[in-house]
Amino acid sequence: MFGASVDTSYSSSSDLSGESDLVLLDRPNPPANRAWCSDENEPVLTVNLANYIKPTAVSYQHFKWNRTVPHGSPRVFDVYTCIDYNCEKTEPLISNCEYKSSGQIQEKIYQIPSNLKTKSIGKVQFRF
Repeated sequence: MFGASVDTSYSSSSDLSGESDLVLLDRPNPPANRAWCSDENEPVLTVNLANYIKPTAVSYQHFKWNRTVPHGSPRVFDVYTCIDYNCEKTEPLISNCEYKSSGQIQEKIYQIPSNLKTKSIGKVQFRF
């Protein structure tokens, strides 16, 4: 989804400068150390989507992949849909997503429950 970007006003601060406000899916070959990253204990990443969508799954991956989850990287996260612009009102989209090492597979895909009646959304929050 081209055009998605990090909403820096409602995300934890990033330790990296430059392109850290861009979501990685906007960059087919992201340079090392040029992505959103936070040292906070429970960081929040808020993403403005390029278009309103009705999501069916969430995809997550690390670019520093060596068949194991990188040290210090989040392993469990929740994804919320923002009901209002400031993300003060949210609804859970998917919870307790666990990012595990699985051999060669870097990307993990988490299906959103089919019984979830989600309206079209334009902003999501990852809570690590």
